[in-house]
Amino acid sequence: MLLSRLPFFILYGISNFLYVIGYHIIGYRKAVVKDNLLHSFPNKTEEERLSIERKFYKHLFDVIVETVKGFTISEKELKKRLKLKPRSPIEKLIAENRKILGVMTHKGNWEWSIVAGPFALKTKIFGVYKKLKNVPMEHFIKAKRGRYGSIPVPMEKIYFTLRELKDGPFVAAFIADQNPASPKNAYWTDFLGRETAFMSGYASIARKLDMAVISSKVTKVKRGYYELDTVLITENAKEMSVDEIMKATCQVMEDDILAQPAYWLWSHRRWKHKKENS
Repeated sequence: MLLSRLPFFILYGISNFLYVIGYHIIGYRKAVVKDNLLHSFPNKTEEERLSIERKFYKHLFDVIVETVKGFTISEKELKKRLKLKPRSPIEKLIAENRKILGVMTHKGNWEWSIVAGPFALKTKIFGVYKKLKNVPMEHFIKAKRGRYGSIPVPMEKIYFTLRELKDGPFVAAFIADQNPASPKNAYWTDFLGRETAFMSGYASIARKLDMAVISSKVTKVKRGYYELDTVLITENAKEMSVDEIMKATCQVMEDDILAQPAYWLWSHRRWKHKKENS
């Protein structure tokens, strides 16, 4: 992809242009973003929510050009821009050859996190994804995410894939803040001020395979630079119930988003499902 070979200063110039077009002229999903922010931050002033909104859109278009850059970015450059916080709990688990289930969100640059995983953590990474109906787009995403050795696995196949692996270390990375396909079997909790449905399959998989569970935290240091950290949920998932794992991981996800709210994916129609009898 020729566009990805452009230097960052030109790509960020393109991002600035897209921000003007996408936010100020087209207003891409602006109503969704405003509604999400209003419900999540009712106690903030309109000016405070507007500040988060504008920062979010600037970040969104940065993530788009950074994702394009992911096709050609060198390992050296990516290591410089995406760092693992020293003494992060995941390092100990990898050193102990553990099977690890990692919970991520759409915060910071989640695409770079998956791409960089194998060399950042020096272990095998399975990037779990929801299969797309658009076949060319699915091939596009798989090629990008697997560039440095991450192994993309459809959600419906991940349990069987991991079950066949007798030894660690490896990390199965779930982006866990997405809408479940159906709210009937979802885990429900208060999240960002609203009753929210979560897919609980990752907690069930962790228990069945007795994996360690960690949640990631992302800090945007400055434009194009991120720091990753992990929070240990449990070293042995069988010692916790599905609901306990879900409660703990959802709390970390919420805390991480609230630490830098502008860098989460507010344009996502996250709250489409409503709990029955609520």
